Amino acid sequence: MIFNAKPQSGRTAGRIHIFYLTQGATWAPSYRVKLLDDRRLTLEQSTVILNEWMPINDAEIALVSGFPQIEMPGVITPLHPSQTLRQFLAQMRSPQSAQAVRDASGPMGQAPATMPPVASSPQLPPPIPWAPGEGPDIHYHSIGKRTLEINDALALTTGKGEATYERVMNCDLSALVLNFWRQNSQRGANIQINNTEVFEVLKFNNPLGFPMTTAPVTITDTQRFLGQSMTNWVGTNQPATVNITKVMNVSISYSDELDLSRRPDELPPIPNDSRQIPILSGFENVPLWSVGVLPNSGNRFRLIPILGTLEITNNRNEAITLHLTSAAVGVVDLDKRLIAESDVAVKSQTILPVNREFAPNSVSRLYWELTLQPGEKKSITVRSSRWVLGM
Repeated sequence: MIFNAKPQSGRTAGRIHIFYLTQGATWAPSYRVKLLDDRRLTLEQSTVILNEWMPINDAEIALVSGFPQIEMPGVITPLHPSQTLRQFLAQMRSPQSAQAVRDASGPMGQAPATMPPVASSPQLPPPIPWAPGEGPDIHYHSIGKRTLEINDALALTTGKGEATYERVMNCDLSALVLNFWRQNSQRGANIQINNTEVFEVLKFNNPLGFPMTTAPVTITDTQRFLGQSMTNWVGTNQPATVNITKVMNVSISYSDELDLSRRPDELPPIPNDSRQIPILSGFENVPLWSVGVLPNSGNRFRLIPILGTLEITNNRNEAITLHLTSAAVGVVDLDKRLIAESDVAVKSQTILPVNREFAPNSVSRLYWELTLQPGEKKSITVRSSRWVLGM
């Protein structure tokens, strides 16, 4: 590229800065968590920078992380000597460019094709002092001026901090319950899940002065390797959860079935025809069914009582703290709460965004925190109501 820059009115021609995206300079982060004792840990971020682009000479380098929007990665700039307007417009419309957008839309650092880029420029603005939990969606972490030849790889530590942690068992049944529902339960089939996974996890707040990004994390204590997993984007001082290893001696099963102990008059009443459907925010102008017929579908539904059961067994020779999450498919009331009763206090209950796949039911995430002694078994029952296909 040739620029014609002339001084005017006694001023110098100034300096030209060019910003552009290019492939060939990437960084691969990784984390190491070291347990110092039963309360404290250190978190260390290491980085390998790989330069397959061009010689970088004493340039200020920043490591970029986030979920960048790159809609035209396959389009060559019109400034390129071989580019024509016709080719440029064709590239803007080409399906290959659209596919490249989909391929590049994942989180940075998740795979070699979408590894975080390295940004280099003569000068970078000073970092903005964001409050904890706030900040930009794209984070630039400066590592100073560096020199890298083509095919050079540079390994360095880019951050370290100390935090307190909690070590617990964690089991999330939500995906299993909803997948079972998709495959079997539209007509009211009972749900039965035994192949659950329980993980021992670390829970701590990110102690680094910048966000953690998607990367492998290795967990050790002072002398031993404990496990390796992945961590996702976590803001500064925000809670992070890292799996240590799969637990083999804590078993959890889930089932639900028709609750024969409840009378029909104990079920929540069907609202009047003049009411709007409270669980489908996309159907604001559609009146509620009067005889169990879902509008716009012609499907007839019946309301049935459901008894869900969670069975937990601790086969370890020590007490455990279990963080348990499950999903419930059922009716919600007009205050957007799932009509569900649990015999063990629910720590939190969240109504998920409306999903027509489960209509006319809503979906909630139920979360418990439990303590089980060695050899102890616990049973949690959840009573709710659900619309199922039928006359």
